This record gives sequence, structure tokens and C-alpha cells, in this order.
Amino acid sequence: MQIFIFWVVLIAILLGIYLWHSYRRSPKGFRFQVKLTVIFILLVLLPSVPLTFLVSDLLTRGVEMFLLPGVENSMSQSLDIIKSQLEEKGTIFLRTFPSRNKIDKDILTINQIFYLGKLNCKNQQNAFSHSFIDSPEILAQSPLHNPEHVRSILGEQLKSSVYAFGTHTICEVYQFSADSCIDVVAFAVDPKIIQAKDQVSQSLRVYTFLSLMKKSVVEGQIIWGLSTIFIIILTMSAIYAAKLLSRGISEPIGELVKGMQRVAEGNLSQPVEVRAKDEIKFLISSFNQMSHDLKVSQEKLVKAERLAAWQDVARKVSHEIKNALTPIQLSLRRLISRLEPDDQSEIDEPLTTIQEEVESLRRLAEEFTTFSRLPQTNLKPENLNDLIRKVTTLIEAEPHSIALKLELDESIPAILLDREQMRRALHNIIKNSIEASERGSAIFIQTKRVEKENRTFQIIIRDQGAGMSPEVLAKIFEPYFTTKNRGMGLGLSIVKRIIEDHNGEIVFESAPGKGTQVTIYL
Repeated sequence: MQIFIFWVVLIAILLGIYLWHSYRRSPKGFRFQVKLTVIFILLVLLPSVPLTFLVSDLLTRGVEMFLLPGVENSMSQSLDIIKSQLEEKGTIFLRTFPSRNKIDKDILTINQIFYLGKLNCKNQQNAFSHSFIDSPEILAQSPLHNPEHVRSILGEQLKSSVYAFGTHTICEVYQFSADSCIDVVAFAVDPKIIQAKDQVSQSLRVYTFLSLMKKSVVEGQIIWGLSTIFIIILTMSAIYAAKLLSRGISEPIGELVKGMQRVAEGNLSQPVEVRAKDEIKFLISSFNQMSHDLKVSQEKLVKAERLAAWQDVARKVSHEIKNALTPIQLSLRRLISRLEPDDQSEIDEPLTTIQEEVESLRRLAEEFTTFSRLPQTNLKPENLNDLIRKVTTLIEAEPHSIALKLELDESIPAILLDREQMRRALHNIIKNSIEASERGSAIFIQTKRVEKENRTFQIIIRDQGAGMSPEVLAKIFEPYFTTKNRGMGLGLSIVKRIIEDHNGEIVFESAPGKGTQVTIYL
């Protein structure tokens, strides 16, 4: 017991040093592993120490309960008595009938004698000469054929032996004779005696084992050494389990804290990537989803702020242009009305140029006005295919050499649209495709059903033009960005606004030399 208490105290001191070092080394806010280790160790040590004393006490009491004083001697004496009785039966028979050749066979049968004779040990031949044999098969199994057995008899270490043959149990009894030979008699043993002998032998083995266990395990303090080793193993397992479990919690939380710091710094594009399970995994996934949603919202907010800024600029520019155009137009009309016919012919060409430029400025002002203040979307059930046909009919009436090829899904039902705004958006996209295409080429316009998130219908407008580079493609929806020599670059910004007001999505796919495909999801 003393060694057990010593090791428990030593283990407790070493664990205290380890936990204190781990606690000091861990940064603030990340000491969960130390606390979890303390809990696991307490769960191991608190029940283990009293449980060891309890088991030791129960084991000692149990062994002492079975190890009654004198039991072992009694069982040993019982075995000796059984053996002595068997040897005494053979000895009495040999003494009673010293003349072997004159023994009546009835006497042999009554005493269940199987064979009777002498073992001649002269000249180390160990020859057995029998004066009576009832069964040669039994004699063939006799241990007398074993030289080691014979040497034990000669050394007076054996006075008898018992062996089995079939259903019989045979007992041989040996006695030295006057002619330096060994008299041997073999007879059958009552099965009840053998059964009693086996039961006593088994009990004696169990008793011997319990006695040995008491001396070695209990009195020899092996139980305390084993308990110490067991507690050390449990303690190491507790430390490892706590470290493993805390790592599965503290590491993801640490990465989550870093992710929060990145979000606080404005970095929303880097998700938290760490292996986690169960609730921690759900927490990480929720944070990443929140960061993604925040990034999307931020991008939308930035776009909305930029659009609002551009709309405000467009509104002011439109107002200034209109304020300047009104007196210019009035002055121009007044000048034309006051000119004489002869003078008017001389300046007719400059006046026409001025009027065209004024009209161009007026259209530009109207475009600014449209961009700065799009009308409220008025959604009504409309046939999308009919709307596309009317738009293409108007465009085909204009002078150009581009073919418009339609592939419309007639199974598309009426959908909610603002007819005028959607007409304007489709007209703008198709006109851009015509301007980007070469003479003799074609533009393909297609409608069909799709399953894309909450979108059901799709419009595809594909041309065979020069295409756009990735740099240009990234800026096509920015206000006032254009690759044309004329125009203010507001057309696609207005188109995108119209599609988004319909809760739709517009996607441009293009590459230099491969044309452009515009896909509208509604």
C-alpha cells in the first residue's frame, strides 16, 4: 500500500507541474485544453484511488474467506489416505499370498487382479515375469515399460502408480522381495474412489492457487503495483484524449477568431477553412455563409452607391444641358426668322449643322434623364415570344445587312413583365450585337425553359462579332464606359437595371474573335 500511495502522490505532483506549465504557456482565451485535461484527470484519479482500496480490501477478504486454516493440510492428507489405502490393499495381498503360483484364480477374480508377477531388475534388463495375467492388453499399457518409471521404483520414490485403460482404472503396487526383485500386483480401483480423489485434487489445486495469489498479489503488493500502472495508463490516456478533443474544438475556434479579425479588417473574400465536425462545423459553415452574404451585400451596396452617384451626376448634367439648349434653340429660331432669303441660302449649311448638333445634345440629355430616373416597373402578364417578335420586326425594318434568326419555345406561358422596359432592354442588346457583327453574319435569338435557382425562363442572344476581351467584359455594365466612338456608355447600365427590376439576371460571355452571347434569366 505504501508504494501505491507514494506513486499516487508523485503522479499528482508531476501532473500539477505539467498543468501549470501548460496553463502559463497557453495564450489568454485559449486555455480550454488545460481545463479539459484537469477535468479528465480528475475523472480518472478521483474514482480510481478509492476503487483500488475497495478492490484490494474485497480481494483480501474474499481470499481469506476461502483460505480457512487447516483446509490445505486436510485435503493433502485425504489424497495421502486414498493413496495409502490403495497401496495397503496391494501390500496386504502380496503379503498374504507369498507363493504366487499356488494362488486360487477365484481369489484373484474376487480381488479384481489383472496381473501378478515379478520385475527382475538384475543386469538392468527390467524384465517382467508374470505368474498370472488376466488381460495382456492392460499389461501392455503398464508404466513398467518406461525405464524412468522403473528407476523411480528402485529409488523408492514410487510405491504405486495409477493409469487408465478403457473404462478401467488400474492401480499397480510395488514391493521389494528377498531375491532383489520387485513384486508387482495390478488390480481395478473403484470408480468412486478415483472420482473422490479427482475432486480432492481439483480442490487442492484451487486452494493452492488462492494461497499463491494471496501471497504474491495481496501480501506481495502486486495489486498495488498493477493499480499504479493502471492509473498511469489512465492518466496518459486522459491527457491524450483531452488534447485530441480540445484540438478539435480550439483549433477551429482559433481559425474562426482569425476569420472574424479578417472580416473586421474588411477582408470578406477569404473563408475559414478548417476541419471540424458536428456543431463546430455548423458554426464555421454559418460564419462562412455570413461572410459570403456580407460580401454580396457589400458589393451590391457599392454598386448601388456608384449607380446613385452616377444617376445624380446624370441628372445634373441633363439639367444643365437642357438649360443651355433652350436659349440656344430659341435664339437659333429667332435668327432664322430674321434672315433674308438671300442671306439664309448662304448660311443654310452651318445652320443645319448647328440644328443637328443641338438635336444630338437634346437626345443626350434625354438619355441622361432616362438613366437618372427610370420609371417604376409595372409588371403585367405578357407573352415573351410576341414581345421578341415585335422588337425584331422593328429592328429588321431598319437598314442593315444582319439576319435575325429566332428559335422560340412556344410552350412558354405568359410571364410578368414591364413590356416597355423589357422592349427597351432587348432592343438595346440586339442593336449592340448588330453593331458588333460583320455584314452577312447572323444573330441568333432563343427562348427556352430552365431550372436555375428561382429562375424559370431564359433568353439567349448570340452574335458572330469580334467579341470582347476579359478586361472589357468586366466593365461593360459600368456607367459611362463604352468602346464606341459615339454614345455615353449608359445603355447596358440601363439594361442591367431593367433586368434586375424584373428579379432577373443578365450574363455576358465573350472572347476575342468568337462573338458574344448574352443570357437573360427571368
